[in-house]
Amino acid sequence: MARRAELAWRGALREALAAALAAAEAAGTAPELAGLRDLYCGPGLLAAAAAEEAGRKTIAGQLAEARRSLPGGEAASLLDEARRLLLGWRQKSGCGLRA
Repeated sequence: MARRAELAWRGALREALAAALAAAEAAGTAPELAGLRDLYCGPGLLAAAAAEEAGRKTIAGQLAEARRSLPGGEAASLLDEARRLLLGWRQKSGCGLRA
């Protein structure tokens, strides 16, 4: 059960980040998200970074910084969602997401 929850969480995080990158591209604000794009596109980089609490905090900081660089809109909202998902995960719990 915990493994399924983790896989679902990882999938939701990747989807939120992909949607944010696509929305930024459509809005012409993609250059501000270059670091996150590299993290998303690098084979296994996002999963490896998100596997530990320290990595999740680092990514959360990158998401917050990228969010501040955007004027608002869909990409900003999706970055907020990705950050919420990232910080809501509790690796050691049997259930996954924090209540």
